[in-house]
Amino acid sequence: MQFEKYCDTLRKYLTSETLPGLSVHMQLAPKGRIDAQYMHSPHNCRSAAVLILLYQSQSEIYLPLIRRTKNGTHGGQIALPGGAHEGAENFPIETALREAHEEIDIAPEEVNVLGVLTPLFIAVSNYSVTPVVACTHGTAAMQPQPSEVEEILPLPLKEILKIPEEGVFESISGKITAPYYRSSKGRIWGATAMLLSEFVYIHRRVEYRNKL
Repeated sequence: MQFEKYCDTLRKYLTSETLPGLSVHMQLAPKGRIDAQYMHSPHNCRSAAVLILLYQSQSEIYLPLIRRTKNGTHGGQIALPGGAHEGAENFPIETALREAHEEIDIAPEEVNVLGVLTPLFIAVSNYSVTPVVACTHGTAAMQPQPSEVEEILPLPLKEILKIPEEGVFESISGKITAPYYRSSKGRIWGATAMLLSEFVYIHRRVEYRNKL
């Protein structure tokens, strides 16, 4: 599949099709964590955005994940680059691009935004998180922000196209059972897996369209 064609078809899909949202998020939700709170975002919740940044290397599509520093919020966890909405910036796109610039040093002008996915309300942190899907061409040169990011994890897209597994994880409320994506970078679970599950759903349909 040509990367340019893939990104173009992905953009068209994101601007014309209805997104599956919660029905797909729930498939990767930790056991016992999905209830009525997730059906909508409360009016008093905070807003955040993350960036799903696609790039090609040696004919394979990648996206960068990050491992957060152990002494920060969500210490040591694998996540998508992103963070909280600030000031009067245009949400969610400017938020996602600013946070990615701060965390992995990818300049906004190097990023081509393709669309936005369904927000996910995270009750434990009271954040509604919106993923922004984008691509960058050429070799993505990224550097971690040492105070927030322990390392950048270039994830081959094919690694999250496999059937999710189920495992036990430590959380702030104790051990929890959750589905996860097994990857060479570690187990991807929780909110990050839930947000990526909708992208995986869309990718499969875009891939099918490109084969027609």
